[in-house]
Amino acid sequence: MMRAIEIATQEPSSAPIFILLIGGLIGLASLWLVKRSQESKKSDESNRK
Repeated sequence: MMRAIEIATQEPSSAPIFILLIGGLIGLASLWLVKRSQESKKSDESNRK
């Protein structure tokens, strides 16, 4: 991971791609967390009934 950051800082042309990659990973992670929280809420509601 640190090596990728070093390469991105040394080569300006690869930096935007690196930033987009990190952004995409963060976006996917947040979407997954939202999905999980929604599923847990649904299971909680069904358990209460």
